[in-house]
Amino acid sequence: MLPLTVFWFAGEFKFYAQVAWWALTAVLLVRPLASVFPGLKFLRPLVMFRREVGILAGTMVLAHFVGFLMVNGINVFEYIFVARSWSLQSFLGWGLFGLVAAIPLLMTSSKWSMLKLGKWWKVLHKLTYLFFIFGGVHIYLQGEESAIISVVAVVVFKLLAHFKVKLWA
Repeated sequence: MLPLTVFWFAGEFKFYAQVAWWALTAVLLVRPLASVFPGLKFLRPLVMFRREVGILAGTMVLAHFVGFLMVNGINVFEYIFVARSWSLQSFLGWGLFGLVAAIPLLMTSSKWSMLKLGKWWKVLHKLTYLFFIFGGVHIYLQGEESAIISVVAVVVFKLLAHFKVKLWA
């Protein structure tokens, strides 16, 4: 329901982006944190909610995009078919690429998709990392240096989990 409020509160499109960013960061951090800190028992059950929180992140990104278009009076088709909108020289291009990465993730975030795609579902959902990187650069280029902290935290804990480092057993 929350993403639908963009039609009444389009001017708050940055709020939708903040919710999306923190939800996406949580999705990518919870499993490595649970592995690195096995003594923190409350983390393990949170791993089960990654899909739902990921769906929240994706829908909030869509709400952010819709709000941005509405506030600026931009026609979506004029915007996405203009080459300069996709320029990686601008935070807007990074945001659009993040949105493009989010769409197939949202479209395949169901049990039915998991069954139909089989092993390819997991491969496809590696796009989450692209979504995260594009979003981080998009936020950073707007002067929000906190995005770097999130990216570094995800990378560090992902590496620690990969190498099976246990910091609190």
